[in-house]
Amino acid sequence: MWLEAWRLSLSGWHISVLADPIESPRPELFPTQTLIVWTGTAPTRRQNELLQHWGEQGYKVIFHAP
Repeated sequence: MWLEAWRLSLSGWHISVLADPIESPRPELFPTQTLIVWTGTAPTRRQNELLQHWGEQGYKVIFHAP
């Protein structure tokens, strides 16, 4: 995950990596930021539903899988 954050930072992103996993991200706590959620695998149907819901609410959340 750290290596992936470094790779994304080379593309101009400012990346903060959290030390512990989060069961469910709360984009409302970061309304002006783009959140990149690294799942390690392809997002599940539920995760895709959450992504769509957050997008409809105006939050910028991207699932990133290797």
